[in-house]
Amino acid sequence: MKIPKLELITLYSKIEKEIHLFTNKLEREIDQIQQNIGKQFKLENKTLNSGKKLRPFLCLFIGKALGKISKAHYQGALACEMIHLASLIHDDIIDNANTRRHRKTTNALLGNKNALLLGDYIFCHGIEIFSQEKEFSLITSSFLKSVKQICYGEIIQNQNPFDTLSTENYLKIIRLKTGSLFGETARISALASKQNKEIQEAFQEFGESIGTAYQIYDDYLDYFKAEKETGKTAGTDAKNGKLTLPLISLLQEANKKEKENYITALKEGNLQEIDKKIQTKNTQQQIAKQIQEILNQGSKKLEKHLPPKHPIWELKNIFQKISK
Repeated sequence: MKIPKLELITLYSKIEKEIHLFTNKLEREIDQIQQNIGKQFKLENKTLNSGKKLRPFLCLFIGKALGKISKAHYQGALACEMIHLASLIHDDIIDNANTRRHRKTTNALLGNKNALLLGDYIFCHGIEIFSQEKEFSLITSSFLKSVKQICYGEIIQNQNPFDTLSTENYLKIIRLKTGSLFGETARISALASKQNKEIQEAFQEFGESIGTAYQIYDDYLDYFKAEKETGKTAGTDAKNGKLTLPLISLLQEANKKEKENYITALKEGNLQEIDKKIQTKNTQQQIAKQIQEILNQGSKKLEKHLPPKHPIWELKNIFQKISK
């Protein structure tokens, strides 16, 4: 099955210097964490600092599109990335994943107990970074709510076995686990750019739609891209009962016997058999439609404040391309 590619490199190039500066700042934060917690937790800086940095990118891209990137933008980007990194460590523990971004996961290196403690520590470190920026005090409750939503999304996800997860629940889970932090990142950037509360909230909805659309796309890759391409253990979500749109649709349309066979194949990691079944369906069209609807809905408030040719819409256009 041919999978559309998310091409963000053009937008990354517009803030290349800022991303480089952010990466250096993130490395220093990770080094500081290492000094604080001691050698027994020996961190892999490259493991923690090797991702796509989508949340920092979003924060800095919005900042530049709205004028000038300030210290507050970097602080916001660091805080959100720390929260994200902590959530990844916890996810890998829950999923028993051994690789991420072509490297061993933290739990594979340190064991589950130490990885859990490290994830907790990084969560707290992210909140501390956020609290150091005085102007962010206006949205502290909103930021903490987004952190809580990430945890709540994981709780809901682990309460749904293979045969009960619906499209509605799936979308709710990814909005909580991924969309909420993207939304908060966008809001933080708007606040750092001195935008009023109404515009901040519009950016929050826009950011949440970007994050949710991205997660639908990323979940799709979990089933149909090889491990060497994604850098993550292939089919981890499927094997742990985390179904995405193609499989939810397949299970909903299957009879009892077919559903049992599909679930057995998923648990055994027989994704090729599942792929064959899904290829007979309009999977890509279904996902494209869902992404388009989410992006359009999330842009409505912001469209009232920004002109049609504003640089912000370049970001939406990139995501729309994967839905065509």
